Amino acid sequence: MSSESAPAGKVAHYQADPEKGTIKFLGFVAPEPEITSTIVQHNPPQSGDCVLSPWSTPYAAYGFRGAGTMSGSWSNRKRITGGSEWCAGTYHAQSGGSSFNTPILATGSFVDFTSPAVVTQVRI
Repeated sequence: MSSESAPAGKVAHYQADPEKGTIKFLGFVAPEPEITSTIVQHNPPQSGDCVLSPWSTPYAAYGFRGAGTMSGSWSNRKRITGGSEWCAGTYHAQSGGSSFNTPILATGSFVDFTSPAVVTQVRI
């Protein structure tokens, strides 16, 4: 199911298995509060950012905004959330293996990983 087809006041919720590369649409849900953290690289994620959330501390949350592609290695990721600019990510299992792409996420839509994932690219 496409995240842009969410009914008013709802966002799409997906679940991704980084071991298999499968993505399952779980339904439309009420948006969650903004994700914020004080443990971030350079700046904390800001309202409207595409956010990579960690599975656990001490890993930081990262916010992305703008246009283009950024490559990196953000390990131990639990979730990617669409910001005011739609975004997508490339990920693989924490243990390695093949890489896969998330769907393009509209504002507030998110993908939860079933186990820790490494995000290697964010596209806005």
